[in-house]
Amino acid sequence: DLYTSERSNAGTSIVARSKKTLFADIVNRAADAGYDEADLRSMVKSFSPTGPLFDRWYKSIEKGNPDYGVYSEPIYFAEAYGCWLEYSRGYIQAISKTGIADELSDVDVVVDLGCGLGLTTAGLAQAFPNAQVYGTNIEGSIQYDVACSLAKDYGFKIVQDVSKIPKSKKILVFASEYFEHWQNPIEHLSEVMQTLDPDAFIIANTFTGDGIGHFPTYIDSNKAIDRESIGRVFGQRMRDGGYEATWKGWNNKPKLWKKHEG
Repeated sequence: DLYTSERSNAGTSIVARSKKTLFADIVNRAADAGYDEADLRSMVKSFSPTGPLFDRWYKSIEKGNPDYGVYSEPIYFAEAYGCWLEYSRGYIQAISKTGIADELSDVDVVVDLGCGLGLTTAGLAQAFPNAQVYGTNIEGSIQYDVACSLAKDYGFKIVQDVSKIPKSKKILVFASEYFEHWQNPIEHLSEVMQTLDPDAFIIANTFTGDGIGHFPTYIDSNKAIDRESIGRVFGQRMRDGGYEATWKGWNNKPKLWKKHEG
């Protein structure tokens, strides 16, 4: 359940690497794990966020049986990489440029929920060099294999879920485009709070957008909540848990939530 490595000097900041160089790197890592390099390049080139995998997901929702197998499809590699380029890369840059990393420099554990290819996790390992960094991921996918490869070079660990993370005094939880992939995100948020008792969260949610793994309707306490309202419910749960939003990025993404002292 635990992929362990020692902290290493990974060199250039991962957010500073060119798209071409970084893409070549992760394709090579995937090829080392047994995936066909030419197929991967072709999939990324032809991938559409609203293509066949998107249609498959929403058809499964209509049937009342979410098809989580979409995450294990090799083509989801393109979705995960696109998410890094469009969202997570900018969030990691913001954490460093706005002084958030300095403000939270005393955390000893950082957790990247649903770490995908591990690119964000690598960025967090560089932003918080004194912390032990974990990424949660599920085995059996190309993104898991790439994340494990990156873990060797960037000094983080891969675990199956938050229950595998040891207790610590000061924990920061990072969640980029993560909670919208849970039909019961409020319940899951409560589980994370109860298990880890984080000092802070950095969260970027996109509940209102369509996407592979997103839901048109969410559930809280056995009640259906439309995706336009679930964000407000989520924010209230954060406040009820003792957290206050102390910083917001562009268009409110990401948000830094810090726990009240005392």
